[in-house]
Amino acid sequence: MIVKAQENAAERREKIEQENAQLEISKVQLARQLKEAQLQRKVDVEQATAEAEVNRIMGESMTDEYRTYKSFQIMAQMAGSSNKVFMPVDMLQSVAGQMQLGK
Repeated sequence: MIVKAQENAAERREKIEQENAQLEISKVQLARQLKEAQLQRKVDVEQATAEAEVNRIMGESMTDEYRTYKSFQIMAQMAGSSNKVFMPVDMLQSVAGQMQLGK
């Protein structure tokens, strides 16, 4: 009877040790996941900051002349496409543009 009680006590101690070991493994895994999440958040913030800075610089450097230049570049690209009718938006306000739409 005493031997059986001692065996049961030893089994309980072993189970407790196994549970404690499993708890330690879980703690390490969670700590790693937390560290990864923190690092990913830092990366995301850095990327967002860089993108915001690029947008700010581009917004500050955007002039009417540059917009017109880019508009002409896009029009040239579109003119080479297979579209049957190509009409710049500025032309829609002119009489010639209105006549073209009437066709």
